[in-house]
Amino acid sequence: MNSLANLRDVAHRTPGLRPGILWRSDAPHVGDEVPTGHEPWPPSVVIDLRDDAERSHGHPLASLTTVVEVPVFADAAL
Repeated sequence: MNSLANLRDVAHRTPGLRPGILWRSDAPHVGDEVPTGHEPWPPSVVIDLRDDAERSHGHPLASLTTVVEVPVFADAAL
């Protein structure tokens, strides 16, 4: 089965956040099944937290939705 790993609603762990607004998962891949119960799909906005190396191939949903890049570890000395 080709599906998003760890797809879950952030509201389950964040008091005050309305359920169904913010979801988190790994990056989708070509051929992944559309997740059931997560309509509309694709989401209208994707927040891409991947680092530069991971983003070098672009985001799989970039042609379908708005992708906002937020490089969380950009200034980190890893």
